[in-house]
Amino acid sequence: MSTPRAPNVTTGTRPLDPTTEPGAVAETARVRRVFAELPIAVVVAAVVSLLAQFAVRKLHLPTASFLPAALSAFSIAAVAAVILFLAVRAKWPRWATVASWVLPGTVGTLWLSFSLAGSKLYLGGLAWDQTTRVQYLERLTDSASLADLNYAGLPPFYPAGWFWVGGRFANLLGLEGWEAYQPFAIVTIAAAAAAAFVLWSAVVSRRTALLLALATTIVGLRGPVYEPYSWALLALLPPLVFIAWALFKGAVRERADKAEVLVPMAVVGVFLGIAGAVYTLVFGFFLFLLVAFAVAAFLTSRTRRLAPAGVTFRRLIARLVGIGLFALPFVAAAWVPYLAAMVTHQPEGSTALRYLPENGAEFPLPMFQASVSGVICLFGAGWLMFAWRRSVAARVLAGLAALCYAWYALSMLASVRQLTLLPFRIEPLLEVTLWCAGVLAGVELLRWVLPRFGHLFDHVPTPSWTTPSRVTGRNAVAGVLALLCVVSGTQTADKVPLMPGFLYSAFADYDLTGTNAHGHRDPEKDGYYLPKLASTVESMGGKKPVVLTAFNDLLSVRPYYGFQTTISGWANPLADYNARAAEIDAWANAGSSAELAGLLDSSRFRAPDVFVLRKDGDSLTLTLTFDLYPGMENIGYRTVSFPAKLFDGPRFHRENVGPFAVIGRSHPA
Repeated sequence: MSTPRAPNVTTGTRPLDPTTEPGAVAETARVRRVFAELPIAVVVAAVVSLLAQFAVRKLHLPTASFLPAALSAFSIAAVAAVILFLAVRAKWPRWATVASWVLPGTVGTLWLSFSLAGSKLYLGGLAWDQTTRVQYLERLTDSASLADLNYAGLPPFYPAGWFWVGGRFANLLGLEGWEAYQPFAIVTIAAAAAAAFVLWSAVVSRRTALLLALATTIVGLRGPVYEPYSWALLALLPPLVFIAWALFKGAVRERADKAEVLVPMAVVGVFLGIAGAVYTLVFGFFLFLLVAFAVAAFLTSRTRRLAPAGVTFRRLIARLVGIGLFALPFVAAAWVPYLAAMVTHQPEGSTALRYLPENGAEFPLPMFQASVSGVICLFGAGWLMFAWRRSVAARVLAGLAALCYAWYALSMLASVRQLTLLPFRIEPLLEVTLWCAGVLAGVELLRWVLPRFGHLFDHVPTPSWTTPSRVTGRNAVAGVLALLCVVSGTQTADKVPLMPGFLYSAFADYDLTGTNAHGHRDPEKDGYYLPKLASTVESMGGKKPVVLTAFNDLLSVRPYYGFQTTISGWANPLADYNARAAEIDAWANAGSSAELAGLLDSSRFRAPDVFVLRKDGDSLTLTLTFDLYPGMENIGYRTVSFPAKLFDGPRFHRENVGPFAVIGRSHPA
């Protein structure tokens, strides 16, 4: 008896597609290929993204013009046309695989590069939460040692993985952290698209994987790329869920081949570890997802009575433990310094989870948006329900979507305990899941329609280099419709909620040059004084002083330590946010300059070397925040006023810079 010929996994001539082959979800051979292909694809995509960014910058496009939008629309449409051509052509040549590493990410690179043309800042500029993210990258660009994003002498509480790599990226290119944030964020988006293609290729045919990677990129451009490291993780979860499900389903068979376990276990475990080193929320959600899928595998095994229950249970536990062991080195590298510090210092409770905006208080329904995205999500949601019984893909993606909603439900229950699970951070995963379901539904529809309505494609115009046929006509119609969806998705991305504000800040905010992207140098703007503030602070306190200020832009563009974060949600629990706020109040209430100097000298924290306060008559002011959860505004603001005379003593030196007073403190001999 002859051995059946294996599928050609390189050329994809026999595509494994879960929409048509429900018995298989992820071939072990294909998962093995991920290990070899993934790092190469990511590096190639990153290099091409950098070259594309460089090319767009060399165009020196005007900021107050529609020219960047026109060039963006044309170039993205051209790249999307190439992608769709590869997806529908009869054969898949070897070079198409390499091209597919690059093409979906190029769509993201072009959109972001043209949208930000003329600005050195990324979406959100130095406003919103981006202020603190840029500060973190500036910190880890200055030094490769793991450190808290704000406080001196503390290990990081927020995982440093993405920012540490970004710091090495900045060092390689000779950039400051704030300058590197934009190009590194765009490279991250391109690399995520390449990784999505490679991971999807372990599950479906190459051409379908290319379409799924393109869909993933478009979803990201509709807002989630604002937080690039979060999006890079969420974008990869849908294909990884298939690999995880195959791993768990393998445990319920009578005989499980150990050789088929190790590689997928490593892939899932490494991703879990990277998530733990990059974004705690995604790490927690993925862990929740893995446990839920393992439980589902166990329950389905009981209905079909495959391996004995005890054997199945032990196998599933062993696979979860194995995933954890692969994840451990990455998680340990990010978290051991913080956990070790907890041994000697009792941390204060973090307020990071005490945040409940409107989009975290209601279930997201992207399938009912009045847009092309809404139609695709509705199409995908419908397919998940109607194809549930016959398609493994539908069941896996439906399970992922259901767990997204379960995370929202758990967060709503947790709000009774005065905290949330920040479920709105998971909403992009729900949307990309539905988009991917829509793509798979479209692929299945194309296969379904030909034998039933093939005559409708008899007279469709086709390219001259192809042989006219119903298949060619069908593919031409599908390609044009898909191209229109891509163009619509990218051309409307700058109009989705919050994106106009992100783009405005990227151009309006001032950087360390004292100008913004429009070339404005307005003395009425605080950012105008950044260069002078930086030089003054460093003349008084050196290169890395501890600074007490509410002007966070200064801490974002220079690697100074802050005595206090402006928003408590970003504070390290080891920093004792409330105790520091109480000390600031005590300093402001000091009776004399000598008393203030004494209080600073005796502080249990490393006291400020430099104060950057705002002038207000005979006072110098500082704005602090406090927690207002569960109010609609989750933080409140209060002003701390220092009498200017407190800094008249011999231990202080003051210099005025625009609306600010910069006060240096000399240390006792």
